[in-house]
Amino acid sequence: MIRGEAAAATARWLMLAALACGRGSQETDGRAARATAELECASVVWHVRDVLTLELGSMPGAASALARALPLLERSCREDAWPPALRRCLAEVPLYGAAGGVAGLERCAPHAPAVLRRKLEDQARAL
Repeated sequence: MIRGEAAAATARWLMLAALACGRGSQETDGRAARATAELECASVVWHVRDVLTLELGSMPGAASALARALPLLERSCREDAWPPALRRCLAEVPLYGAAGGVAGLERCAPHAPAVLRRKLEDQARAL
């Protein structure tokens, strides 16, 4: 586990990364829906990973914490139903500038239901 201030910051940012996961559209063909969901999820998760890497790149322990979180994020992407507005918001966060980075990710939090935020916060603290 990461200790101190770095742990708190990493947990918060990993929770935001976890929020990026999502399910695809409601298609009648189950296989197509799963494939779409995983593709959308992978795209959003990789984008959020890029945002977090730019912000946390030099923070001690951040890379290993993010590496531990990615499998959790992928599982959540497949198993939890996320609002399309949340996925879209996170996918559109710029990497740079005032509207980008972690501040941009934080602006997407209102798109996540409270129960989902609590679940992800608990998982992030356990990393």
